[in-house]
Amino acid sequence: MPTYLNSNTEEIALGGERIPKGGTLETEIYTYPLPSGVTLVSDAPYYNTVIVSVLQTSTATIAIPDTIGGQIVRGVRLKLQCISGTFTVTLNHASNTPSIKFAAGMTYERSYRDRVVKSINVTKDTNGTLIVLVERL
Repeated sequence: MPTYLNSNTEEIALGGERIPKGGTLETEIYTYPLPSGVTLVSDAPYYNTVIVSVLQTSTATIAIPDTIGGQIVRGVRLKLQCISGTFTVTLNHASNTPSIKFAAGMTYERSYRDRVVKSINVTKDTNGTLIVLVERL
C-alpha cells in the first residue's frame, strides 16, 4: 500500500483518488509512471490481502471475518485446492446446495465482489488435505 506525496501547487488525481497540494495519499495501487510533482514516499503501510490461509484436514466451518484491522471486507477471492483425499464444500451453510465435491488435484477459484460468502463449510470425506485461501479484493 504505497504512499504518494503531491508537491504540486494544485490538487491532482492519481488512480481515481484526489491528492491535495502538499498532501499525501495512501493507496492499494502502485502507479507508474508518476505525474510530474508526485513522488513515492513510502511502500508502507504494507497491504496484505490474505484473510484466511489453512491446510484443512478435518471437517470444519471456516468463518470469514466482516472486518480486518477496522476495515470492512467488501469482497473476497476464494481459492480451494485439494492436495489429497476427498472433501465436500458448501458456502455459508452446511445444507447449502449444490455442494462442491473435491478430489485430489481439483481447484476452485472465484471472486465475490459483494460480501455474499460469510463462511466455508468443509466436510472431510476421505483422509487428505484441502488448501483454503481467502483474500480480500
